[in-house]
Amino acid sequence: MWMTRIAQGETVIELYKHGITRRYLNLDHQEGAWRYDHEENVYRPEPLDSAIEAVYQDIELCGADRSTVYDTACLSARNRRLRDQGWEVIM
Repeated sequence: MWMTRIAQGETVIELYKHGITRRYLNLDHQEGAWRYDHEENVYRPEPLDSAIEAVYQDIELCGADRSTVYDTACLSARNRRLRDQGWEVIM
């Protein structure tokens, strides 16, 4: 899902969040990928294939895989797993 856009110098970066893993894929308008550097508080270029792999990292821990459809059944299962682990789910 699209979250926001930021400008870094003359580059505009669009931030997308994966519905299941909640990890970000940050893309510029020339199809370049960017990784946020928390220490320097800047976005740094990274290879697109690495950025995509990072988005899917540990997806199996979410009870899903790359082919899982993000729909109401997926959300219900995720919320059930969170409640089973003691988390309060606010909707």
